[in-house]
Amino acid sequence: MKPAAAARRLSLVQQPVIPAMEQLIRQYRVALVSGSSFGLEGCCLRLSYGMLGSADLSEALQRLVKGLWALSRS
Repeated sequence: MKPAAAARRLSLVQQPVIPAMEQLIRQYRVALVSGSSFGLEGCCLRLSYGMLGSADLSEALQRLVKGLWALSRS
């Protein structure tokens, strides 16, 4: 069974949103949408994962964590 559709708000301290999105997409193969598209302020990214099976979701979240860790250190 597929997990229920959901979205989470992620805040990246002192990182411009567009370069952060581009780095996550290009280097970590995780596609996100700017939170400003959904009325969120600051450097927020929106993540949707409702259509992924558990194995794909686990892999995607591992890549996302690596990417966010890298962004937090830059």
